[in-house]
Amino acid sequence: MKAVKVLSTLLLGLIISACGASNPTARGPVVPFATNLQAEYRVDIIGSGHGTGAVISKEGHLFTAAHVVNHHRHLGIALDNGGPYPETYLADVVFADEDTDTAVIKINRRFDRTVWMGQPSEVRLRLPIYSVGYTYEFGQFYHSSTIGAIGFNFPEDDGEKAPPSSHNVILSDLPYTHGDSGGMVFSAETGHVIGFAHAIMSLKNGQTYAVIQPIEKILALLDENEVPYNEP
Repeated sequence: MKAVKVLSTLLLGLIISACGASNPTARGPVVPFATNLQAEYRVDIIGSGHGTGAVISKEGHLFTAAHVVNHHRHLGIALDNGGPYPETYLADVVFADEDTDTAVIKINRRFDRTVWMGQPSEVRLRLPIYSVGYTYEFGQFYHSSTIGAIGFNFPEDDGEKAPPSSHNVILSDLPYTHGDSGGMVFSAETGHVIGFAHAIMSLKNGQTYAVIQPIEKILALLDENEVPYNEP
């Protein structure tokens, strides 16, 4: 199984590199697949559940989902650093926006790798994408798919309005389940963040989609709250 996973990682890395090389109009450098893997961590909320956190600044800012933070302003977290035991930290919640289900926490630690934020111009239909998350107790997992819809608004359900987090979103059949919350979604062409998946929603025809908050919402919140981040 380990050999299969390593081979799959190498193949996906080659696909991503090839896609990036064939896109001369992409803004900034292509971010390697391995860099994005190293910039995502399992985030265990002490006394609660777990999600995924993406490092957005070397100064200790991590992006995650607001429902992972769960209304706390200060919390204890444990990060899986690949060692025998997780490292624990006291985290401050910089902001948690329920309308987009986005949050940023800050810990007293420096990181070597960060994700790179993309631009809305990188998003298009059928764009190949991938995500990194910590699915259930299986460790770090990645999934791949394409963008199926942009700017989608979920309709009312039997007269009940859809939540704000389901307005103007990206849809994909990207796998998404427990533990993946807070993991970024990347363009397979550039390795840049184009959004993050935070929920699964079903339409009346029975089809199920991953709901992805688009990069423009993320950038607006980071700028509004003066959170540093890397961009090409």
